[in-house]
Amino acid sequence: MKKILFFGLTTLLCSNISLKAQQKSTVDLKREVPASTINKGTHVPKTALNVAQDKKTRGGARWYSSADAAGIANGSNLFDQAHLNVNYLWQDSTLKGNFGGTSDNIWIKSVGQVLDPTANVHNDLTAHAGLIQIGKNSVFNVDTVAITCAYVRNPAKASIVDTLIVTISKGNSAPSDLLFWPEDQAAVVGPYSIDTIFIANPAFDYTTNTLKKNVGSVAFTAKIPLTVAVANDTTPNGWNQFVIPVTGLQNLPAGSIPVMTMNFKSGDTWVPNVDSAYNNGLGLNHILFASSRENPPAGFRAYTKRDYNISSVMKNDTTGWGFVGYIPSFYYNSPGYEHHWFDWKLSCASCAPVAVNDVTIFNDVNVFPNPASTELAININLKENAKNVSFDITNTLGQVVKSIKLGNVNANQTTGEIIKISDLSAGMYIYTLHANGQKMSHKLLVK
Repeated sequence: MKKILFFGLTTLLCSNISLKAQQKSTVDLKREVPASTINKGTHVPKTALNVAQDKKTRGGARWYSSADAAGIANGSNLFDQAHLNVNYLWQDSTLKGNFGGTSDNIWIKSVGQVLDPTANVHNDLTAHAGLIQIGKNSVFNVDTVAITCAYVRNPAKASIVDTLIVTISKGNSAPSDLLFWPEDQAAVVGPYSIDTIFIANPAFDYTTNTLKKNVGSVAFTAKIPLTVAVANDTTPNGWNQFVIPVTGLQNLPAGSIPVMTMNFKSGDTWVPNVDSAYNNGLGLNHILFASSRENPPAGFRAYTKRDYNISSVMKNDTTGWGFVGYIPSFYYNSPGYEHHWFDWKLSCASCAPVAVNDVTIFNDVNVFPNPASTELAININLKENAKNVSFDITNTLGQVVKSIKLGNVNANQTTGEIIKISDLSAGMYIYTLHANGQKMSHKLLVK
């Protein structure tokens, strides 16, 4: 997360507030902490604990992870070292950190994430069959959240007690703890085939230094004391994982989009702009939050219309962003979009399993042979009419190596196409079918 591309913010739909962007084309997001500086192994997301339900029953609970879902969608493990990003979380910009051997002030004061459980990425029939599907009209609960990070302590500061502050809200309330806006661009940018991107973002309260809680907004806050015992309590992979039961966020209205923010408060004292975070046994205790980086084309996130899943960071210096506060990862164009390691356990008494519900436009998609060498046959059948249907093949670097326009496709009719792939090198690829703002992706082996 080195810099962001600034499209220019337009109208905030949540409360009819007009946000006028300052004239700044880019915002420097400084540098990251090299992942090699912490030896924490590979994270196992809570979604791995999901057990498919009896497909004939309704109701149940399910873990959600945006990073895990994005990895499944593009055929990658976003929790390996190649996709890992870590960075300091601190309460202000007066403490220094070690950024790959370079000393600089810590610049992130809060991290946030919005979860949209209704998005296609969480309800793919192939990847999530048998798990509950929270739909646009579903009433649901936020039961538990889990945050995976590294709590790093100075052994000489055994008596210091720090605090991790986690705030969760239902989202989509009136007035909202979320900011909604469409990103209108003068032209199509990067790999996007549209000129408007819809974004939901946490609203920040500068007086409390945490998630904004407006009238009518149900919010839950947990303040977790951080001690030596907490630092030593790790997962088998070496990460500190905070599992937090949530109260007060039951029976959320249909259309709610839960939002969570994480902050750190030090129990120590320090000399501003002189002292530093823990480094080789010296310095102050701190949090290193973790994120998984996608590898989409041109460094941008793969976008599906009306998918509000998003991770964001709050700069200590928010110049150029006004009261928006949190900078959405949509704006990171180098080296790529990032998902924080947040897990959510939601439950719904009336929701049917994904495999039962009509959750996507795709009736049937058949791409064969796989493995393939010279030609690839595509047969698709859709539940509704679609215009400008397309089929992309992407390599492991996230580069689109072949793009086929399938044109208009009529509902409930099988449409076929043969494409040549003899010009592709042997190896693993991802194919993605795009129709009416939805997509379906799977692995393709070329031999």
